[in-house]
Amino acid sequence: MTLIPTRTRSRTPRELAFPIGAEALSAALRDAPQFDQLSVDFGFYGDLAEIRADAAANRPVEVLAARYRNVKPGRSGSNYFIERGWYDETWELSVSPVLREHKSLARQLLIDDGLGRVLAWLAEPRTDGWRHGRHAFVVCVCPADRSIVTREA
Repeated sequence: MTLIPTRTRSRTPRELAFPIGAEALSAALRDAPQFDQLSVDFGFYGDLAEIRADAAANRPVEVLAARYRNVKPGRSGSNYFIERGWYDETWELSVSPVLREHKSLARQLLIDDGLGRVLAWLAEPRTDGWRHGRHAFVVCVCPADRSIVTREA
């Protein structure tokens, strides 16, 4: 099986863990039209105290996002960014860590429901107008009621 390439994998505090890996993502999304264009970033760019506070308040926690970017350079577009593909059409996944005690639940919710929703979003027909700019489909886990919440951004 072909794996979605991992661009980065951040170190996380011991209290956190990534709920899903590249192999499970690749298996679930193998039928996405842009599978060969996908890459994944396992990143922790947040604040551990904020993650703890969200969990204590039973707020949804972002665990996975599918992102699309296609912006064209303006008059002041940097050659450096052009050469490095910043303005190329890209499809990316990003996985965020959760508290270790929520890892198993988050993984199961992603496998049972969340990844299917991401696949459906990736497979939607797109107009030419949609294909300019930035779009995202975000999957959040609600540990308190064991559910998935999604939103487009």
